[in-house]
Amino acid sequence: LLDLENHGILVVGWTCAILLGTGEKIKALSKPWREYYPKEVLTKARPGEFTDVYMLAKCMVKLVGGDPATGRIPKDRVPAPLGRLLRGCLLEAPQQRLDNTWWLHKEIDGLLTRIFGPRKFRPFTMPSIRS
Repeated sequence: LLDLENHGILVVGWTCAILLGTGEKIKALSKPWREYYPKEVLTKARPGEFTDVYMLAKCMVKLVGGDPATGRIPKDRVPAPLGRLLRGCLLEAPQQRLDNTWWLHKEIDGLLTRIFGPRKFRPFTMPSIRS
């Protein structure tokens, strides 16, 4: 959801969330979105922050016009440093993937600023719904 007041987003849908570090496994997945899940979810192995990083990268691949099933990132539309970072988040082996989401957040933020310049405020108003 858009968080207009704080110029960000709100993440919703925690019904299948687990508490990391407890040994819990992810109990459910959405079949239509299967291509977004990493191997550790599909094989019922222990998830971690690296699992969230993988799934975030799959969503970003889709947003930049790539193919989440293969992880293909369109080189003609995605700056090389961003493509390299996304590929690093999609490595098969969980222990090779990034697992520090706060570091990744700062890295992506800095990378986007270096590539596209400082952020600019763009007002956003939701259109009214008429019955």
